[in-house]
Amino acid sequence: MKKFKFLIFVAAVITTSSCSRNLHLNYQLEAANTGSIILKPGRPTEKTMVTLNNQVIVNNKNVKSLTIHHVPTGNYTFHYVSGTKWYKNKLDVQLPVQMEAGKEVTKIVEVPPYKNGYWYYLAGQAVLSGVIGALLR
Repeated sequence: MKKFKFLIFVAAVITTSSCSRNLHLNYQLEAANTGSIILKPGRPTEKTMVTLNNQVIVNNKNVKSLTIHHVPTGNYTFHYVSGTKWYKNKLDVQLPVQMEAGKEVTKIVEVPPYKNGYWYYLAGQAVLSGVIGALLR
């Protein structure tokens, strides 16, 4: 019974530690003459860093989507980078955004496909967990 509780604990820690999130941030506290910018990657990204006009907004997070509220009117440039090595091409995108008061702008971030090694890694993990589960019975 102790092994079973331990396995449940380990599984819970592993599954919640790498979850991507819908992040919501405020660019500034003042809400007058501002809008919102939403960045949506094609699929969740790991080890993500996002800058807005060279100011770090997100640093090393797993991102499902990013919404930035209270962005003043003007022109901005986003730099969206993922530090994972599992993609066939490096994810390093710059997105220009023109913000208007009261508007919500959505930008899609194209995520490259995974390398073949990523799929082998996942298959290996599944086989290994099956073997460990069989040995613990």
